[in-house]
Amino acid sequence: MDGFRIRSITKKDLPALYKLIIDGWYEYQFDAGRISIFRNWKLQVRVFLVAMLSSSILFRENCFMAFITFWLLENAFLFLAVIYSYRRSIKNYIPESMDEAHYITKPLGFWIGETHKEGQWKIVGCIALYKMGGGVASCSAAVSLERMSVTSKVRGRGFGSKLLQYAISQASNMNFREIILDTSDVRVPSVKLYLKHGFEVISTEPWPDPFRLLDVTNLIMKKRLTIF
Repeated sequence: MDGFRIRSITKKDLPALYKLIIDGWYEYQFDAGRISIFRNWKLQVRVFLVAMLSSSILFRENCFMAFITFWLLENAFLFLAVIYSYRRSIKNYIPESMDEAHYITKPLGFWIGETHKEGQWKIVGCIALYKMGGGVASCSAAVSLERMSVTSKVRGRGFGSKLLQYAISQASNMNFREIILDTSDVRVPSVKLYLKHGFEVISTEPWPDPFRLLDVTNLIMKKRLTIF
């Protein structure tokens, strides 16, 4: 069985961490596309009407098959457009994610999870705590949990829970009363993990989207801590 350990970050870890975090963001682009298209009923009404009108005008003899074809093509085009919009919105966060200070000097604590296999330790996850900025529920008694990520290759083995539990215990040791985090509703496994560990949704806000195609929601979540 592979070993697992949690340790503080060092500068030599940064290249692997950049890839881990950015890959994690892009991993959910297809979920964002699927959810945005089929959850947005107004968009689907427009797609239905355009497909119906186009098929009835252009293909009167085989109208039903033409309608299905138009409907599928429209949704395929929208799916690609939504994914493009999602990727564009993520690119706004990449410069910050490549900033060394965001990993080394700014966090109250930044930890990585590693598995041991074939004589080597390999980074498979990370988590960090930061001072609260000016956002939701910002106060001196609260700390922000960020950069929670576990590579898809090792999910389902409890590594995410171990990282989260470790960060929670560290926040308690620092005498914070609350942990605040934000995630999106397309990251279903992450949301379930946070709920399992006592977080609750306290606020929602639309995902920043320059093209207004995404139907993705940011979830602001909070957990009250026991101070040791």
